[in-house]
Amino acid sequence: MKKRILFVTKTQEQGGGTEKHLENLIVRLDFSRVDPFILCFGKDVFTACLSLKYGLPVKIQNGFNGNTFLAYWLSFVRLRPHIVVFVNGDLGLFRWYAYLAARWSTAKRVFAIEHLIAEPPPPRRSGGSPLNMLRRLVGWRARYVLRFKMEGILCNQIICVSKAVCNRLVSDYGFPEHKTVTVWNGVDLNHYGSLHNCKGIIRKELRLSSQEFIVLCVARLSWPKRINILLDAICKVLFECPSCKCIIVGGGPLEGKLHEKAKELGLSDAIHFTGHKDDVRPYYAAADIFVLSSIREGLPLSLLEAMAYGIPCVATNVGGNAEVILHGQTGLIVEPENPEELGKAILQLLSNERLRHAMRINAKKRVQEYFNVNDTMARLRDIIFNMRPGNQD
Repeated sequence: MKKRILFVTKTQEQGGGTEKHLENLIVRLDFSRVDPFILCFGKDVFTACLSLKYGLPVKIQNGFNGNTFLAYWLSFVRLRPHIVVFVNGDLGLFRWYAYLAARWSTAKRVFAIEHLIAEPPPPRRSGGSPLNMLRRLVGWRARYVLRFKMEGILCNQIICVSKAVCNRLVSDYGFPEHKTVTVWNGVDLNHYGSLHNCKGIIRKELRLSSQEFIVLCVARLSWPKRINILLDAICKVLFECPSCKCIIVGGGPLEGKLHEKAKELGLSDAIHFTGHKDDVRPYYAAADIFVLSSIREGLPLSLLEAMAYGIPCVATNVGGNAEVILHGQTGLIVEPENPEELGKAILQLLSNERLRHAMRINAKKRVQEYFNVNDTMARLRDIIFNMRPGNQD
């Protein structure tokens, strides 16, 4: 008898790391043993990939409203899953009663996959007065933390895409340590790391000479990605390296404002906004350096994709970035929201061909050894179906 596994999602856009992660898992399932079903409390961004591209028999339903415990419970009971997996792009994406509804349905096991490091909770009240002690027990902060901690209590296991995500849940939100496990994101090395021969195509398309350096950023144009910090850093880089060009691949709500900022900074000739691209591989193949200026991450797939191409990376010290990048060996880690430090790191790599060459070799080797998607998805399947340990070394 096949086990029905129900993936519960809530997303509004296509092409994000959370969606790619779920696609990578589903295409590697054994369909002779499992019957996967995606329940979308939001937009269906999976049909185009899973059903049309891969032709997989994945049942997908969207448009559900999950505002109450009863709405979740009725949805789960109707679908009769053996396993429920909540796919969380952010902590608290689903209210605590969604997990309770899953536990009170036909599901034998309930999991949550956490993709983004949670914001720190409000600070604790200090002082040893009886009133402060009472507030620490049942005050606003205690109730705030409990609202999220219920996920850790009600799920059989919480799967985190980086150690940083896991540590935040355990140390700041009181998730049971024995229930949290880290399984790093992975990259498809058969898909990324190829197409090196198209490096000249992008340069020709953007009218860039072979002498110009390309700094690449692949990210959603949203506030957490802090593309504005990258623009400020490029301003500083151009003073010492006027041959530098920056390509920003991605769309998002801040696209218009970032275009305006680039014009205000006089970067119209140095910055190329491409918008969303279904296939970003030609841009990786053309890049000399990859940069992420985010203030929040889980473990970004774009870093893994860039390193699969042997691109030296500069990224902020947030989320799992420092778990991917070994500072000084496969790339450079800088503090977030610091355009001066970011600019210096970019210049350090642009001015040192020997360092870039060493990082290219080390970056590709590290991804191949630790972040192969076939290995990470096999570990994830073992946890979901067999409850085996999945922590990284």
